[in-house]
Amino acid sequence: MKNLKKGFTLVEMLIVIAIIAILVMFIVVSIRESQIRSRDARRIAEVNQIGKALQAYKSAIGNYPNPTRSDCSVGAISWERGNMADPVANNFIQPLVLDGIVAAGGVPKEKSLPISACTYGYTHVELSNCGGCNGSYGVLYAKCEGNTCPTGEKTCCKGDPAWPQGESATDNGDMIYFFKE
Repeated sequence: MKNLKKGFTLVEMLIVIAIIAILVMFIVVSIRESQIRSRDARRIAEVNQIGKALQAYKSAIGNYPNPTRSDCSVGAISWERGNMADPVANNFIQPLVLDGIVAAGGVPKEKSLPISACTYGYTHVELSNCGGCNGSYGVLYAKCEGNTCPTGEKTCCKGDPAWPQGESATDNGDMIYFFKE
């Protein structure tokens, strides 16, 4: 009489484990990508909120605020950075708070990227024939984690090497908005 053992062989168990590992890998990658898209959607919404606050500031005060500091460079431009990991960044675009346009802590700041990241930035500049733009501008910049940022939003300084943001290879990875005074 043959001794028939019921159960799985080692090879069958290894195949099942490999299939489960592959499925888990696909799930983890999918979750990570959806988290990136979610954070980018939040950034886009927050940049729109900051832009509305800047426009409200200009309506109330008459001009866009000057940056309170320059702690981040992207291209040849110095930016005031907004990043929650940086305690100084709690003052991101502080004039919006000081003049009552937004409540304290109401200006969104980056929460998930490292402090070195120039994810949110604001500056105030005088442009002279920069891609057809002249005069005083408040400029808002944000970088996305994925490639989901709006494209074609750049209205000034197109093709200017000092302003690489929002163009060509980086256009779907960052956004830049110029607000004319």
